[in-house]
Amino acid sequence: MAIDSFYELQGIIKEEENTTMKKAESLLLSLIKKHNLGSNKIKKNTTFLTIQQVTKAGAFIGSNRLKHMITAMMELRLDNPNNIYSDRYIVFTKHRRGDVGKKLYYNLSTTGDVEYDRKRYQQDMALRKLQSDAVGQIHDFADKFDKLFNNINEE
Repeated sequence: MAIDSFYELQGIIKEEENTTMKKAESLLLSLIKKHNLGSNKIKKNTTFLTIQQVTKAGAFIGSNRLKHMITAMMELRLDNPNNIYSDRYIVFTKHRRGDVGKKLYYNLSTTGDVEYDRKRYQQDMALRKLQSDAVGQIHDFADKFDKLFNNINEE
């Protein structure tokens, strides 16, 4: 099931039911949870793909309860936000069943297919490993440095 957008639908429910945004959110989240668990006429567990708005600064619009209920949060980003033609990538900022923070570059072909740039992903992963190794070496060196100078102070 797809919802575009959660915040807009929440606003519609607020108006139609003459209630608060918080109550409208609760109604939506209860419905989603019910269908996730298969408590519906067809007894099928239902997954929801929900589009959620963000502020111009990229901050999530929604409550902490909404964030908590979400299994994964995926953001579509541009390498250069000021250039709509720059490379596009997906990044998970929350993912209970997968990796977070890894850039997955993609391209939308003219046929409507999504092409993923596997080579670029592998390069990004190699770069992350190099960065992690460098940080580890810096920490090791700092520990040795601290031990050396701590011994001098004790003498």
